[in-house]
Amino acid sequence: MVIPMAFPGGMDTVPVEVAHLLKPVRWCVQSLWVLFVVFAFLIPPNALSVLIVACVGTFFLYQDEQMRSCYEKLAQCTGGLCRPGVSCILPLFLFCAADTIFGVIQIIQVMRALGYKKFFENPIADAILLEWVVELVLAVLSFKILKAVMPEDVLTAPLGQPGGDAYRPLSDRPAGQQLGAG
Repeated sequence: MVIPMAFPGGMDTVPVEVAHLLKPVRWCVQSLWVLFVVFAFLIPPNALSVLIVACVGTFFLYQDEQMRSCYEKLAQCTGGLCRPGVSCILPLFLFCAADTIFGVIQIIQVMRALGYKKFFENPIADAILLEWVVELVLAVLSFKILKAVMPEDVLTAPLGQPGGDAYRPLSDRPAGQQLGAG
């Protein structure tokens, strides 16, 4: 199934019923920027995934007063390749969900290596746990916003029904006919 990225009401509108979630999303994105700096010094490989989620979250919140200057600097770096606004909510959810799953695996590995008691005494382990919590909260919030902005028929229609299956044949040739034949 392909999820269309054209949202009703334009690319910059978030429905009123989920607008109250934008403030906690901003807190999470700001927290990820701080964690990026921490991870850049403590665990550089983790810094990349945190940076990606923070950038996508910043592009999502490009109209927010507190995030606008950060967005403008990022937009200059990307050269206009990325579209800001609500179109970033799906990538934000997917990156957060993936990072949350991999975060659990990383927490288990670190907990096994350090032991349960020493895990909570180690600042690196605390930073990993904090990243996991922030990205889990951000995944839940972004999913709620995603559900609100997606057209109803895309989420509820069965496959094969209008809106439920976005498959389109590549050409007008009959099904089963091989390319280059006849």
